[in-house]
Amino acid sequence: MGQSRYLDRPQPGPLWTGQRGALTISGIVQVVLAVGADAKLSGLRPHRLRHTYATRLREGGADVAQVQALLGHASLDTSARYFRAGTAEQAAVVDRVFDPRSAAVWREKHTDLWLELRKCLRAC
Repeated sequence: MGQSRYLDRPQPGPLWTGQRGALTISGIVQVVLAVGADAKLSGLRPHRLRHTYATRLREGGADVAQVQALLGHASLDTSARYFRAGTAEQAAVVDRVFDPRSAAVWREKHTDLWLELRKCLRAC
């Protein structure tokens, strides 16, 4: 059953089962560790997958309330941590805002400032 169909009509019982029934938390961790090792991602844990899922939702345009609902957070503050931009994202925003096609004149007039700003954002 696909995730969206499961969310529309949750079924009773365990989401994941193994040979001996419902997987325990440690069983899920072991499965994720094994799959991560096969993919050359040593130490991969379920929480890292959850964090990546939330980050991809945000990058895909989901708002904080949507992330809250999908992750089951009780508080928007918990979901808001995924909306803090890192330095690479900040640099990308500057590059996007000052796109070469739309900001060429500004950059010509302020080349030193532009280069210093980019250097600072990438070094932070």
